[in-house]
This record gives sequence, C-alpha cells and structure tokens, in this order.
Amino acid sequence: MRMTSFASYSVGKKYYEDRYIQLAVARGSIALHVWMFVAHLLYEVADSCGSNLVARDVDQSGDGGLHAVDEVAAFYIGDNQKIGDHESGESLYNLAEKGRQYFGTTKEGQAKVNYQVITLLRQMKDIIKYSDGCKSSNNISTKNDIMTNADQILKLMTIPLVQMLIHNMYEYVAFESKAKKSELLIETFAKALLPQISTCSPSTYEFLVSNLYDAEDEQNFMSSNFNDIVAALQKMYKCLGFTCAEVGSYILHGTAEAETECNDMQPGKHIVTYAPKSDIRDVSYLHILNFLLVIKHDKHQGKSLIILFLNI
Repeated sequence: MRMTSFASYSVGKKYYEDRYIQLAVARGSIALHVWMFVAHLLYEVADSCGSNLVARDVDQSGDGGLHAVDEVAAFYIGDNQKIGDHESGESLYNLAEKGRQYFGTTKEGQAKVNYQVITLLRQMKDIIKYSDGCKSSNNISTKNDIMTNADQILKLMTIPLVQMLIHNMYEYVAFESKAKKSELLIETFAKALLPQISTCSPSTYEFLVSNLYDAEDEQNFMSSNFNDIVAALQKMYKCLGFTCAEVGSYILHGTAEAETECNDMQPGKHIVTYAPKSDIRDVSYLHILNFLLVIKHDKHQGKSLIILFLNI
C-alpha cells in the first residue's frame, strides 16, 4: 500500500497541509479575483453602450458591448463546464452548482442562480442588438436597462458566496476531521463576502469578521454559536439584495441542526392584526429608511421639538 504524505505550511500562526492551501487558493481565485473581474466587465458593458469603442483595448469592435457580454459569460461559466454539474468546470458557474448541491436551489436542471444569470446575460445581448449597438436615440434608457441587469447579476453572484460560507461553517463545527480544511475555506469565502456587508451594518460586519477570519486570535475563530453567526448573515440578505428563499436551506446532511431556516416575510403574513394579500416587504423596509424622527429638547424653554424628515 502506497502512503501519500502532505507537506505542511504556515498561514500566520497556523499550520495547514498543502492540499488544503491549494484548495483555498483555487476557491479564493474564483470567489475573489474572477468574481471581481466579472463585476468589472458587467459595468464595462454599460459604459460601452452607445460608444464606438469598447473600453478595454482588447476589444475594438465598437459593437456597443456585445463582445464584453460574451467575455462575462466566458469568465462566469469557464472551461469544460457541463450544464448543472458541480464536478466539472472551475469557475463561478461551478461554484453556484456546488451551492445548489448543498441548498437545493434548482431551476430547470441547474442552479437557480446560474439559470437567472445566463437569462440576464441573454437579455443584455438582446438589449444591445435591438438598439443597434446602443446607437439608437433612446440610448440613456438602454444603458439604464443594461445597468439594471448588471446589478441583478452581481446580487445573484453573491448568493453562492453565502451558501459556501455556511456549508464550510457547518462542516467546521460538525466534523473534526474536516476542521482544518473548512477553516481555510471559511476565511476564503468570508473575505470575499464580508466587505459587502460592511456598508450594510458595521456592527454585524465586526461580529462576523471576529468569528470568521480573525487570524491573530485563534480563540475568536467561530467562537460564537453556529446558529447565531448564520442568523447574523441572514439579517444582511435584504441589504445584499436577495431573500432567504433564494439562498435556500442547508439540507446536505438532512438533519435539523444542519438546516438553516430563514424568516422572510411572505405575502399574507400578518402585520400586527392585518393580513396583506401581496408582498409589501419593500414598502415596509423603505419606510423604515425614509422616515426619521428626531426629538430635540430645548433646555431653555423646557419644550421638546419633534422634527420629521421625509425622504420619499
């Protein structure tokens, strides 16, 4: 029987087998570098709309961004990727398929995220084609439509980061034999995701950072309860632009402790004693943001002044 030995390397004050480092580097390259480059290309499509020259020197076709859309698809899907397969391919499409495997988010034989991203990319190409390469008189509207699709794709691309983070968090706490590998992957996906959360809630961001990649203090790592960390993540879904249903529930192991329930308000859910028949989450959320009540006390007059700012 041939034994395989693995070298050990240090990351900060911690030591890991090289196979785990290689895996973390591979996942990090996708979750960080490819993710950001695809985001850059998406907005380059919008910037290219209506111009005679696509922004990047490699594409001088003056096609209003059609080639840039193709580049987005190429980087997102990657090479050797089979439809709906989490084992083939290495890029963002594959990452979403891994997320589907753990969270059951499927649409037409592939991850729902992948189905929606590819649909939106096709729509972007159609928008450009039907506007004659963004040269039509309604160029501003066309560019806004492209920008809307780009925003939606970025939100969708964030969902697999959440799914993979939760999956590796669970494996870290549930399986001691997988702790070292999971620790590296937790830090990898946390570093890809959490900067987006920093603008949503600084306090939640600090809580998550201290638990998920505080390399200087190993005792802090995953020191909070698994469910508390997941709950903190779930509170950020609204700000990140997606819902609990879009992320799904972690069902790989089929046990109650592995399932991550979430509490989006569903259409018809009671508000106090009122039962709406439609989804009014956006309205409720916007009113919380747009109404600011300030109470000032005038020490000299002994009066309280109530000021209501409306931003709607």
